Amino acid sequence: MVYPVLGFVRGQIIVNVIVVFLVLVIVGLRIISRLRVAGLGWDDGMIVFAAVSFILHKVSCSCCSQLYKASGSCNVGLPRAL
Repeated sequence: MVYPVLGFVRGQIIVNVIVVFLVLVIVGLRIISRLRVAGLGWDDGMIVFAAVSFILHKVSCSCCSQLYKASGSCNVGLPRAL
């Protein structure tokens, strides 16, 4: 079943894409600089692991929020639109 993308969910997805892009750029630049200068260490592995975990978390939260909000199951306690 296809649900329409709600406005605030679209905003969340846009922000998440920007943040994930920044994480990829920053971690990528760090890995490139460490490969050229000092070599990789255990801390670089931990940073890559944290970045991958963060990206998976952001993607899963975006997908779940879209499905949860569009299905109407989170409307308890929210004011109705006119």
